[in-house]
Amino acid sequence: MNNNGITKNPNGTYSARVRYTNKLGKAKSISKSGFKNKTLAINWQHEIKLKADAGEFETNYLADTTTVNKLVETYMDEYKRNHKANSITSTSTKLNKYVLHADWFDGMRVSQLDRRLIQNWVNWMSGQLNTYKIYTRKFKAVLELAVASELLKANPFDGIRYPAPVAKQEPAVPKIKAYDHAQLTLFLRTAKLKYDNPTDYKKWLMLYLLASTGMRIGEVLALQWSDLEFNEDAPYIDVNKTIAMDTDNKIVINSPKTSSSVRKAYVPADIAPMFQRWHVMQSKTLLKRGMTNSPIASYVFTNHDFSNFIKATMVDYWLRAVVNDAKLPRIKLHGLRASYATVQAETGLPVKVLSAQLGHSNIEMTLNYYVDVTDSMRALTADTFSKAINL
Repeated sequence: MNNNGITKNPNGTYSARVRYTNKLGKAKSISKSGFKNKTLAINWQHEIKLKADAGEFETNYLADTTTVNKLVETYMDEYKRNHKANSITSTSTKLNKYVLHADWFDGMRVSQLDRRLIQNWVNWMSGQLNTYKIYTRKFKAVLELAVASELLKANPFDGIRYPAPVAKQEPAVPKIKAYDHAQLTLFLRTAKLKYDNPTDYKKWLMLYLLASTGMRIGEVLALQWSDLEFNEDAPYIDVNKTIAMDTDNKIVINSPKTSSSVRKAYVPADIAPMFQRWHVMQSKTLLKRGMTNSPIASYVFTNHDFSNFIKATMVDYWLRAVVNDAKLPRIKLHGLRASYATVQAETGLPVKVLSAQLGHSNIEMTLNYYVDVTDSMRALTADTFSKAINL
């Protein structure tokens, strides 16, 4: 054994370090200082090297009592550092519902996990959800932490077989990704008929805003009156924040989804008087309740008693009521954003302009995820071909 790793300190004592590779192939080191002379340091190095070769410093995996619950908690503590509230809530929900399931890993020690057990869980998950691989990826990432922390020698997900998922159950009423021009027109006409009244006006304004700008629901719910720039020739909304649910199911204000999401969202000219009407209605109610100086009064949309923000689930309820009245195919709340993109693409708006309006960092995202090819768009291909060939 050579004398590398021995240093002399300013006070005349010596420090020594031993580097070795454990059974997992990971580089490790052990250090000690305060040796009175170099010989003592060399002797200590020799002793530690023999112990390392004998495996005395290896982790006793089976004796470790860390539970899967504790491992998930540690993983989420790290996950929270660089993810937004909505992603944190989503990941926490997935892990708690299916990983910390009472019939599976709730209360189980990490040291008890093996490939056979994980394969059985994966098989079970494949029969529960069509999208079960989303959940297996989350659990696999958690167990990577277990390997890194030397709670497991290897990730039991390695070599796992992923069965075909259970067939996706089709709803009684079909659900589509986005409405085309005719469907969106019918949706908005029905929404106006249903909600354009003193009692429900904010519902009409919010649904129209979502459908006519392509804004995300979180961006709309976070709007403050100061974000509206309607004195310009081209009125717009300054999109600079969003709301999300944290792990305690509380609404929080966040920065937008990405840097590209900070943008000017241009609005139709007819929406300015709609906001003015709503502002007057809101101000009268705040005045009656003596809440004109309340912090919540600076926000455009609040719940009925001005005590908090509106939850997206409530807006989704308003949307579904309109869909039912109009007898349209079912659509998610986020589908209004996709409908906006689809209708704008139908009318020939340049994709790069549409991408900027939606707050995307690239046009591929706009095309791949938000623009549906409608029948009218496909029908144009026949005309464009005949014009190009011109026989």
